[in-house]
Amino acid sequence: MDAVIEAREGRTVRAIFEAKGEAHFRESESALCAELSQRSDLVIATGGGTLVNPNNRAQFGDASVVCLDTTADDILKRVGNADDRPLLAGGEPLKRMQALLDVRREAYAQIQIHLDTTGKTIEQVADQAIALFNAQLQPLTVLHPTDNIRFSSARDCLCRPVRSCGNWTIPCLPDVRWLPIPL
Repeated sequence: MDAVIEAREGRTVRAIFEAKGEAHFRESESALCAELSQRSDLVIATGGGTLVNPNNRAQFGDASVVCLDTTADDILKRVGNADDRPLLAGGEPLKRMQALLDVRREAYAQIQIHLDTTGKTIEQVADQAIALFNAQLQPLTVLHPTDNIRFSSARDCLCRPVRSCGNWTIPCLPDVRWLPIPL
């Protein structure tokens, strides 16, 4: 979702925070949740704070929402340089990440499906997610701003990074960056 908000705003999340504040970013996030909740057959990578808002969680009440759990240390290893993450900027990112997880714990507990991703590869996490939805697997058509792309299975979509056009890429769990939303 962050990538869609960045594209629509024409600036990074950090720049949005700096120019318009976190409240504006969260409003954009909530509007996008409302928009996406009207669509079906999507794999959506929300940011860590998106589903803290109970209204955003409610928007996805009919969806299968999976919370990817891990440690603060693992998150920092995955995100690398935390300078582009406004809530981690300013020093001591591990302490800041742990504080965020502590504050968000109650909201995350409201999500019914959890996968522990600590120390796991992208493929292992994808396999776990697929096992949860195995009965529902069907060929998947991903709507892309310029192309329709068909995958033989959800695993193809979740695990195989594919360059389609420009800088859009197909999702690769746990750090999904591509979202088929018109700008």
